[in-house]
Amino acid sequence: MSEQSFSEITWKAEANLLLQAIRVWGPKRLAELAVEQGLGDRLTWAYPRGNICALCDDLLSNPEIVAFLEERLQNPELLGEIQLTRLLQFGELPPAELAKGD
Repeated sequence: MSEQSFSEITWKAEANLLLQAIRVWGPKRLAELAVEQGLGDRLTWAYPRGNICALCDDLLSNPEIVAFLEERLQNPELLGEIQLTRLLQFGELPPAELAKGD
């Protein structure tokens, strides 16, 4: 069992840009970013019909793709898009530390 408090776990989820990108865009957009980078051959592309979770699992089980996405999501334009989408879709304002990109 984790020794972390609920608050700590929640903060980590809040600060995880990859998790937030999945929330607002879904895994399809992340797969598109990976393909644009030339990483499409690292995905299996074998997903049961209607099972978007399989794509997410495929993306997140590849350390090379995860590292690329984590770095790419630091881009101020993409970061701003995630924050704006969170505001428009969910009414969420990220903590000030995240809004500045810290």
